[in-house]
Amino acid sequence: MSIKRLIPSLFLIAGIALSAPSQAVVLLSDGFDADSQSTVLNFNNLINWTVSDGTIDYIRSGDYGISCVGGSGGCLDMDGSTSDAGRITSRATFSLLPGVTYFVDATISGNQRGGSSDEISFGFLDANTSNLIGGATFSGIPNSSPFAPLSLSFSSSNAHTARLFFEGAGQDNVGVILDNVLFRDSTTGDLPEPGALALLGLGLAGLATSRRRKH
Repeated sequence: MSIKRLIPSLFLIAGIALSAPSQAVVLLSDGFDADSQSTVLNFNNLINWTVSDGTIDYIRSGDYGISCVGGSGGCLDMDGSTSDAGRITSRATFSLLPGVTYFVDATISGNQRGGSSDEISFGFLDANTSNLIGGATFSGIPNSSPFAPLSLSFSSSNAHTARLFFEGAGQDNVGVILDNVLFRDSTTGDLPEPGALALLGLGLAGLATSRRRKH
C-alpha cells in the first residue's frame, strides 16, 4: 500500500508546565450503524453524507461476505453496484481556521471479495466550489487487506469553509470498505493537571482556614 499526501502537514505539539495536552473536539463521528437496518445497493440516503460522482453500497455486516468493523453494524462499500465508485461528502460544513490542526481518522479494509486492488481518497473540499483544499490518497489496497486505521492531519495558513469527503476508485463493483469515521480538531486549549488543581484547592482551603482564625 502506498500513500500520496497532497497538502497535509504533520505537527508535533508540545505542552507547557502544569498543563495537560489539548483535548480534541469531535466535529463528526459516524460508524454508519444508524443509516439502514438492512443492506442497500447503490444507497444514497446516508444521514451525515451525500453521495455523488458514482455509487456506494450500504452493507450490514455479514452480507455479501463482507464484515464491518467488529463483525456487526453497518459500513460502506465505496464502489457501488453500477461499476462506478462513488464519493461521500459531509452534509455539514466546517470552518477550518488558520493554525488549527485537524485530524481525520477512519478504518478501511480491502474489498474482501477477491476483486482487484483498490484506492480511496479523502480530505477537504471547498464548500462553495468543491475544489480540493487538502487530502491524501491510499492506493494499491489489496482485496485481502484487513481492517486498518486511515489517518490524516491537516493545517492551513488560510481560513476555509469546507466539507469532509471520502472517494473510492474502481469500476468492478467491489471497493474499499469504509467504517468508523472520526473528524476532530484541537482547539479547546490546555487543561490544568489534576495535581495542579489539587494544589490550588489546598491553597484556597488554607486561605479560608487562615481567615477563620483571624476572626
